[in-house]
Amino acid sequence: MNKNAFVIKAEGIYDGTRTAMRRGMAVAVKDGVIEAIVPSSAVASFEEKGYLILDEKGKYVIPGLIDAHVHLVLPGDGTAAEDALSRPISVTAQTVRENCAQALSHGITTLRDCGGLADVLFYVRDEIRRGEINGPNLILSGAPLTSPKGHTWYFGGEVRTPKEAREKVQEQIKAGADFVKLIATGGGTRGVVQSDQMLTNEEMAAASEEAEKEETYATAHVCTTVTARAAVESGVHMLEHLILADASNTLAFDELLIEQIANKKIPVAHTMSVLKLSIAKYTTLGRALTEQEQAEYDMLRRFDETIDEGFRRTCKDLVYIPATDSGWRSSSFGSLADSMIPMERLGLSIPGVLYSATGLAADVLRREDIGILSEGRRADIAVLDADPFEDLDNLKKVSLVFKDGKEVFRA
Repeated sequence: MNKNAFVIKAEGIYDGTRTAMRRGMAVAVKDGVIEAIVPSSAVASFEEKGYLILDEKGKYVIPGLIDAHVHLVLPGDGTAAEDALSRPISVTAQTVRENCAQALSHGITTLRDCGGLADVLFYVRDEIRRGEINGPNLILSGAPLTSPKGHTWYFGGEVRTPKEAREKVQEQIKAGADFVKLIATGGGTRGVVQSDQMLTNEEMAAASEEAEKEETYATAHVCTTVTARAAVESGVHMLEHLILADASNTLAFDELLIEQIANKKIPVAHTMSVLKLSIAKYTTLGRALTEQEQAEYDMLRRFDETIDEGFRRTCKDLVYIPATDSGWRSSSFGSLADSMIPMERLGLSIPGVLYSATGLAADVLRREDIGILSEGRRADIAVLDADPFEDLDNLKKVSLVFKDGKEVFRA
C-alpha cells in the first residue's frame, strides 16, 4: 500500500470555489498534492492501485483555511508585545512553533504573518520546509516599516525617509520576506497614539514602488479613515484592518474613499475577531469589573461597533478576506472562525464567507498552490464533524487536518 497516496470519502466536499457542498464525491491525494476529485463510485479503482481509503462517513472536507493576518512571535494571551519580546529569542522561537501547531489544530494551513522578528520567523519557516516540525505555509513580511518609535518599532523596521523605506524593502526581500508591511496608523504600541499617521505618504509611495520592482506587494495597517485615504493615495496594493473611524473611534464613513478602493481593486484583510475576543475576556472574569476595566470594556465595545458598522456598509463593494491579528492582545491562534462568523451576520452569505478564507484568499495573496481542492494544488485539507454551510460555527469542529498530504492533526 502506498502511504503517500490516499482517498478521502466524506459526506460532502467543498473545493474552495463552489457555492455548495459536493455530495457523493471523494478527494484523491498523491505525493502531497491533490490528484483528483472523483465520484465515490470511483474509489474502488484507487483502492486497487494501492491507495489508502479514509472513510470519513458523516464528515465534511474543505480546503485548509487561510488566516491572512497574524503575529507569530506574540503569544495572544494578553501579554503586551513589548513584554513578550523581552524574553529570550529561544522562547520567542518556541512561541512561533506552538502558534503554528495551534493553527493547524483548527484547520488553518496557511498563515500570513504581518510583522515580527524577521530572523526568528525565517528560521522557523525553514524548519517547517525541511520537515523538522509540522507547521502551516508561512507567508512572511518580516519587520513592518514604521516611523521612528512608531507602532511596532520594536520589530526593527524603523525608517526616516523615502530612501530608507526603499532600502528597507530591499533588505527585507533579500532576507526572505514574501511581501511588505507598512504601518500607516498608530496602534497598541506603548507611547503611540493609535490615530496618528506613522509613515509619510512619500515613504509609503516609495516602499510600494520598491515592492512592485521586487515583484511583490505592499500592504498598509490602517486604523482611521484619514490614514486609509493616505495609504490609498500613496499607491499601496492592499489594506489591513480598514477601520473607518476618526480619532475618537467614531465611525467616519467616506463614500469617495470606498469608491477609490473598489475601483482600484484593493483587497482588505479584515481582523474581525481581535476586539471581540478582548471583549469576551472581560465577560468571563466571574466578578465585577474594576473602574479601569469597565472603562476599557466600554471603549472596546464602542470601537467594535464602529468596526462592525464599517464592514456592514462596505462588504458588498469591497474584497474582504478574513484574518485574526492572532498573537495581538488576547487573540489566540486558531480563532479564524471567530472572524468569519460575524462576516455572515453583517451581510455576507455563508458561501461567500467560506470562499473568502479559501479560494479568494489564495487569489488575493497571489498563491496558486493553496486554497482550492483541485488537481496539482497542495493537499492542505481540513475534515469537519459538521457541515459549515449549515452553520459557520461548525468550522470549529475539526477532526482531521492534512498539510501537503501529511496528517498533522487528529482530534
